[in-house]
Amino acid sequence: LLPGFLLGSLAIVLGYLPWLVVSISAFESSRAGGGDRPQLFAREDFHKPLLLVTKVAMLAVGGPLSVVFFFIPYAAYACVIRPLAIALLPILLRAVLRCLIDVVCYSYMYVFRPVGTLVLRILEVAAALVRRAQLCLQCCRETLIQAVRSTARAAWDCAVAPVGQALAEASYWCFQQLQPVM
Repeated sequence: LLPGFLLGSLAIVLGYLPWLVVSISAFESSRAGGGDRPQLFAREDFHKPLLLVTKVAMLAVGGPLSVVFFFIPYAAYACVIRPLAIALLPILLRAVLRCLIDVVCYSYMYVFRPVGTLVLRILEVAAALVRRAQLCLQCCRETLIQAVRSTARAAWDCAVAPVGQALAEASYWCFQQLQPVM
């Protein structure tokens, strides 16, 4: 039951309604255009009885169908839907625009502005923390450089230079000792 209802609704929306809209547009443009409209029964038809009988049979079969599927929906459109749309559309549009304006203003005042302010404050605090971390890292870098320099100076003064001097003294002593032999 449900698939049949869905398929029927789909057929009406995708098939019948577009056909009805195009047919109403063509019907109204042919009526507004004036001029010569094609006649259903022409003078030549009376000289061709088979063509006349075919047209009458088509009218007998298609007439009620066209009344049900076109002229009654067209009458509902022309007499009820169009006047209501012309009268109600400005009111509905005004109400929708007023609601949209209220929603936009409310959203700005109570959602976007506070959230934006909060995000701005968070970013400002994060930037301040980054600046402080940068200063701290710079201070740590300077301290580390001074510590490495001091350690290197102390290692030179307390370890490398005395060992070098001791080696120099030892080599000088060895040289002194070997010199008389030579």
